[in-house]
Amino acid sequence: MAVGVISYLGNRLSLLVARTDRGAPNAISVVQEEALATPGVDGKRWRTVFRQYEPTQLFTVVDCVSYAYAISDKALAESFKGKLVRLQLTLSGITYAFRDAHVEGVVATAFPGPAVGEGATGAAHLVVIWTITPTNFNAGSLGD
Repeated sequence: MAVGVISYLGNRLSLLVARTDRGAPNAISVVQEEALATPGVDGKRWRTVFRQYEPTQLFTVVDCVSYAYAISDKALAESFKGKLVRLQLTLSGITYAFRDAHVEGVVATAFPGPAVGEGATGAAHLVVIWTITPTNFNAGSLGD
């Protein structure tokens, strides 16, 4: 039973286990503003330059049918680096959906032997640590 899916251009990894250091991906955007001053006029005005979510480290386990699949999925996970991916997670009964999450970094290690936990059925597993910055947060399902 997968708790999440991460996908890019039709390639997808089903996440058996997913967690972050703060319990859930940060879904609150931070506004970056710029002060504007007009010569000869008292005071300042503020202009919103952009809104941005803070980066989140996401620790995941992918269940794999065999060690060869784990190695293949490792290459797939590493190919997501620098891409805008779709990410959907269900953590503690709450669904988080990011239509565009920028994958800044990936650390992936394949292990022979089954993953531990409910829903693990494979003969190998892959541990992936993602550094993601969501750019578009959507509550609920992504519908893909």
